[in-house]
Amino acid sequence: MPRTPEQYEEIRNEKKHAIMHAAFLLFANQGYTSTSITQVAEKANISKGLMYNYFESKEALLNAIVEWVRNEVRELLDPDHDGAISNEEALEFFDRFFSMLKRRPNLMMAHFQLITQPDVLRYLRKECDGKQDDKYMQMLLEFLARNDPKNAQLKMLNLSVILKGISLVYAFSPELFAGNLLDEYKEYLKDIFVRGIA
Repeated sequence: MPRTPEQYEEIRNEKKHAIMHAAFLLFANQGYTSTSITQVAEKANISKGLMYNYFESKEALLNAIVEWVRNEVRELLDPDHDGAISNEEALEFFDRFFSMLKRRPNLMMAHFQLITQPDVLRYLRKECDGKQDDKYMQMLLEFLARNDPKNAQLKMLNLSVILKGISLVYAFSPELFAGNLLDEYKEYLKDIFVRGIA
C-alpha cells in the first residue's frame, strides 16, 4: 500500500530530527569545526548524499540546531501561542523548565559545550542576533513589568542569568542538588519572579 503525503512528511521530519540530534551531539563533543558532514551522516545512519537533501551545508545544519533549541524555549514561554504570558503560564514555565533540566541534563551539557565554542559563538553573534526572539523577550518584559515596571529589565536580565547558571551547574554537578533542593529552588524562583512575595 503506497504511503500518503502526510506519511512521507512524517518520515522526512523524523529523519531530519535524527540528523540534527546526531550533529548536535557530535558538534558538542568533538567540536563544530572538527566534525565533518560525513561523520554526521554516519552517526545518523544515512548516506552523505542524502544528508544534502535535508541540509545544504554544515552551517545550515548548525542554524537548524540553534533554531530547534530556541523553539523549545519559546514553547516553554508561550505554549498557547497567544503572544502573552499569564501568571499561570509563568508558573508552569518554571515547572516545565526544571522538568526538562532533570530529564535531560546531558542535553543541557551538550548545549553549553556547543555554544561556548569560538566558531559557534562567532556564528551566533553574526547570524542569530536575537531579532527572531524580540517578541518573546518583549512578552517576558511585559509580564515582569506588571508587578515591577521600574525594574523589569533588570529582572529579565537576572532571570536569564539565573536560568543559564542553574542549567550549567545542574548539567555538570547534579549531585549538588541532593534531596528536594532543586524543587525548592524552583519554588523560590517562582516567588521572586511570579508570585512577587520575596
